[in-house]
Amino acid sequence: MGRRVESPSSINTYKQCARKYYYQYVTGLPLKPNVYFARGHVAHKVLEKLFSFNPKSKDELYETALRLLKKYWDEEEFFRSNNHTSYFQETSLMIINWLNYFSDKLDKLNLPFDESFVVLKPIQIEQNYSSETFKVKGFIDVVESFNGKIRLMDYKTSQLSEEIPEDYKLQLAIYALLFKENNNKNPDEVGIYFLRGGEKVLQVNNEMIEYAKEEVNKVHNKTDSNDINDYALNISNFCKNCDFYQNCFGKNKSLGMF
Repeated sequence: MGRRVESPSSINTYKQCARKYYYQYVTGLPLKPNVYFARGHVAHKVLEKLFSFNPKSKDELYETALRLLKKYWDEEEFFRSNNHTSYFQETSLMIINWLNYFSDKLDKLNLPFDESFVVLKPIQIEQNYSSETFKVKGFIDVVESFNGKIRLMDYKTSQLSEEIPEDYKLQLAIYALLFKENNNKNPDEVGIYFLRGGEKVLQVNNEMIEYAKEEVNKVHNKTDSNDINDYALNISNFCKNCDFYQNCFGKNKSLGMF
């Protein structure tokens, strides 16, 4: 069969558990709705839409962001039957934390607010990139240009960590590869905006690009089959929260770690 077009998510899924990849990407079984995915979807929509405005003050920036959060939260299908008030409040704090961080960057420019906002406004939001050569695609949350440097950033609702986790590093490396494939040059940096506050950034070099190519090709080479037996089950602590637990274990709850 023809090669499946992979994404950072599908590649990281395969690396976590080939059997999970099989159920999700080969057979196409749906994932169960969950509050974390729904919350992340809403937060991304808020920040995407926020930069389509040109607020004239910090007050307007904050008011617009929180108004968008309420709008998209109410519209999100997952929250229609249960508003999940505690998660809404937590997400509101995430948005405010990120706005505080962004506002500090605006202040450092020593320009009027509206001029600073234009300077730091991303040049692309939620940009869909793909590579026909490597059969991989991805949505890049933010493409920034500042002081002659191009930076690709991704929003995360997870906790800020000392080091960027390996799955995030691979995701960012694939974004760098996609950007290069579409623009004939490397971005200068890639990184994560943690919505709970702070950012982590990596310098892009050719080693990172080659790492992305190798990982994409490895998954392509191991996923040509439609036979479940070619997708080994990796039993770990992740299993108990997996959408496909029942597919793998049925009603057997006797496994020690569960």
